[in-house]
Amino acid sequence: MASNRTHHEFAVTGVRQTGMALAAAMIAWGMSALAYAQQPDEIAVRDWRALAIADVEAAYAAFAQEHPGYYDPANPGFRDQLEKARSGALALAERVSKPEDYSVVLDAFSSAFRDGHAVVFPTEAYSREAPETLRWPGFIANWRGSKMLVTRSASDHARLVGAEVISCDGQPIRDLVLRNVFSLRYRPDEPGQWWRRAHNLFLASSHSGFDLIGASLPATCLLQQANGKRIRHKLTWTDIPDEVSGSWYRESFIGETTPIGLSEPRPGLFLIGLPDFSPGAEGQAAYEVLFADLAARKDDLAGARAIFIDMRGNNGGSSTWPRQVAEHLWGEPFMTAAMDAYHADVRILWRNTPAVRAVVDTYANHPEIPERFRKSLTKLSLALAEAPDGTPLVLEPRDEENDRSQETPAPLMPHIPVYIASDGSCASSCNNGLDIFTRFPGARLIGAPSSADSTYLEVRVEPTGSGYAEMVLPMKIWVDRPARPGPADTYAPDIPVTSADWSTKTFLDLIERDVAASQAKLPRISD
Repeated sequence: MASNRTHHEFAVTGVRQTGMALAAAMIAWGMSALAYAQQPDEIAVRDWRALAIADVEAAYAAFAQEHPGYYDPANPGFRDQLEKARSGALALAERVSKPEDYSVVLDAFSSAFRDGHAVVFPTEAYSREAPETLRWPGFIANWRGSKMLVTRSASDHARLVGAEVISCDGQPIRDLVLRNVFSLRYRPDEPGQWWRRAHNLFLASSHSGFDLIGASLPATCLLQQANGKRIRHKLTWTDIPDEVSGSWYRESFIGETTPIGLSEPRPGLFLIGLPDFSPGAEGQAAYEVLFADLAARKDDLAGARAIFIDMRGNNGGSSTWPRQVAEHLWGEPFMTAAMDAYHADVRILWRNTPAVRAVVDTYANHPEIPERFRKSLTKLSLALAEAPDGTPLVLEPRDEENDRSQETPAPLMPHIPVYIASDGSCASSCNNGLDIFTRFPGARLIGAPSSADSTYLEVRVEPTGSGYAEMVLPMKIWVDRPARPGPADTYAPDIPVTSADWSTKTFLDLIERDVAASQAKLPRISD
């Protein structure tokens, strides 16, 4: 029998981390952070130029000493990337004149990698010294397919909702997004990043550093309303209201989120909410209820018209959660064989440093780690400890070789249509969730393209010595990871939701239409 192999990523995306990653990071901080930066008393605290230079050098040293890419035989260009990250950020640091510029320098360093698992970002200490202020023009616009649509607005801009933004200040909207949003941040080559990030064009941050990158806020935009009428709209930028800057703003690009759990919003159409793979105690309790409900309603699910797995708002954590959901739906034998076949050629190389070894030891002994993974983590810990001195990368031991001739058992409920929703922020273990759920034959994706992952995963977080920045450092390399089927190694939706309305009702309506078309042997949505 092939080994029950699940890759459990503990990702940081958007500066999120699991309790295990946090505990491990605390250990790593004490061991290695001091080696990477000057201490606070060596720098004038409000000399932001000096701070920026020191923290760029700290990040450079940490990436050289700890990032597995530095020794990756499949990526000989990594060291050049690192040198460009340092030189580009230092050139910008020389022009720092105010606190807000500091975060722009960190963005410049990170942008050389375009990898959410290799990032330097400001800490809360910095935010207290240089609080961020946000302004907006009274509306929110989001990327939907190949267009930017106004999705929400203040009451005095209601006429704009649903309109397409064609251009601003005479520049095509795509060019303006590339300049103002993607110059120093994010990954413009990925379709999902446009769905997730383009709205920042109409969110003015005091940390944008426009004076450093030669950008400016748009002043007048050309919009086309649903009836085809074009209007010119002058933008008035004001402080963004508190009620808009939180969940209201976030929901404009991810729609509604479905809480962790099982429900039946329409007869025979079951909804499984998976908004978070990095749950705290309350979320973990909700998962236990979900697993119990999936078991209790097994017969109902076997007679469902469709199952809708909703991962909107999910951007990573641990892939043990989607794996357990899939095992409840389709059976552990099917999922074990399917995932073993999917990962048959994968090898994992771990960066071998004292800090990484401390993190792995923490994982192996952490009470939240399921028992079935503890054995493999213990083997990994021993392999790292027993590696010869100076060995930069260590192969993760496998329980046994996968048996490629092993026939995959049939899944439970093979006739039930399954739809999986995600938004453009789906990365890391959210992408792993898509890997898992798409093992089911006939699964269809709905929503937006996912984000991409590099081959550098399993992160920890370390501060620089200044206390104003933290570094996200991956610890391992996936070798021969299966390629994802969409552009830029992402998942593309079978049913793109390109309307301004991303409510759950919209998704349920589209799913019901697609189910009906399938049953009537008609062309399905997006076919």
